[in-house]
Amino acid sequence: MPKIAVVGWQHETNTYSPIKTTLADFLQPDCWPELLEGDAVLSMDLEANLPMAGFIAAAKDQFDLWPVVWCSATPSGVVEDVAAHKILEIILKGIKANLNQIAAIYLDLHGAMISESHDDMEGYLLAKIRALVGCDIPIVCSLDLHANVSQSMVDLSDGLIIYRTYPHIDMRETGARAFQFLQSVLVERKKYYKAFKQVPYLIPLTAQCTDIEPAKSLYALCEGWDGVAMGFPLANCADRGPSIVCYEASEQLAHHKAEKIYQQFLVKQKQFTLKLLSAKLAVSKAAKLALQAVKPIIIVDTQDNPGCGGSSDTTGILSELIKQRVSSALVVSMTEPMIAQQAHAAGVGACITAIFQDKHNCPSAPLSLLCQIEALGDGNVVGTGPFYLNCHFALGPMTLLNYQGIRIIVTSKKIQAADQALIRCLGVEPCQEKILVLKSSVHYRADFSSLAETIIVAEAPGLNIADPEKL
Repeated sequence: MPKIAVVGWQHETNTYSPIKTTLADFLQPDCWPELLEGDAVLSMDLEANLPMAGFIAAAKDQFDLWPVVWCSATPSGVVEDVAAHKILEIILKGIKANLNQIAAIYLDLHGAMISESHDDMEGYLLAKIRALVGCDIPIVCSLDLHANVSQSMVDLSDGLIIYRTYPHIDMRETGARAFQFLQSVLVERKKYYKAFKQVPYLIPLTAQCTDIEPAKSLYALCEGWDGVAMGFPLANCADRGPSIVCYEASEQLAHHKAEKIYQQFLVKQKQFTLKLLSAKLAVSKAAKLALQAVKPIIIVDTQDNPGCGGSSDTTGILSELIKQRVSSALVVSMTEPMIAQQAHAAGVGACITAIFQDKHNCPSAPLSLLCQIEALGDGNVVGTGPFYLNCHFALGPMTLLNYQGIRIIVTSKKIQAADQALIRCLGVEPCQEKILVLKSSVHYRADFSSLAETIIVAEAPGLNIADPEKL
């Protein structure tokens, strides 16, 4: 059987974050697995909502897979060169070790990774691989919907297969689609012509949701191997923003399709609206609505979303809940490993003085709260919602604290509030909450939208600037 090299390297880089991404961030597990090398890559849960899992599941019975490496790091600042060089070395060494037998290469990438030295890390990776394997070996990549696609990425690959949903409930499916494309090139010998266009404006992340307009109808145009990336505006590089990649049987057809989608982007530009309330107004509105609501009122703390490079420790919403004397709310979640350790040392039922502080965005006076410990957890949780489905969280010690009716989930590692399992693991049923504060931007919709009476998106301080005009 033909041998396919499989490689995964994922990072979404928020260049506005001062928190650099280190090698250690790629080595340790969080909401995704730790760095896996060799056969360990094939041992990942193939039911997990990850592109690599979908590719392996689709390919393993038809091809001989040569697993090289898979790794990811939580979105944060630029990737340190030490980390980038080390992982690049692992990838190139692994491919070179079996170079004479490799018939094709699959890359599970994000598409918005930036290192200290390279603004287009995926393009740089592809250039290094091409220099090693030549032009005849097919290379197919799966990409995140937030990829900032460059001309180099298009030129140096045979196919870029992009997620079609935000929330990304189709990551595993995209890996399977990447396999189908690679199979059509490698086995069926199909010839695809490429067309590539970049859209000349940025779209706020909260407006990129594909469940609603205008993105919903844009993605309805994507058939076959057409790909649309909405871009990641927080990766400050020349190629950031939406882009279109089309693969068709003729050059004319590919360019026609790309132009059709491009024109729709231009028509819909003003429809990508940003609807934000200040922290004060968001909490005030939620408190009033909660008095009569049957279901939870959700406040989205989008600018502290760790899934976009937020630090997950800002206190803007929490402070407002306290100032406005809200009697019942749940904040999901604050990343404060010292508080989590403090709670584990004290035990359930004890009271501790928990000190919360926004350490990275707008350093402020610490928020010192005398809290009761309601629950403790080890952070080992399995995702049950569509986005994190079957993913194994390794979040370290975590706790549920109660401050005068305001409850706070505290974790040791960052995780986006996009799965109800993160709450249920501490004995809380999310649907019974009056107000839910979620540190997320859009992914929460996959598992929480059906619970909500009303959703309010707040603009509290954080590293994930929601309005591109403020970058």
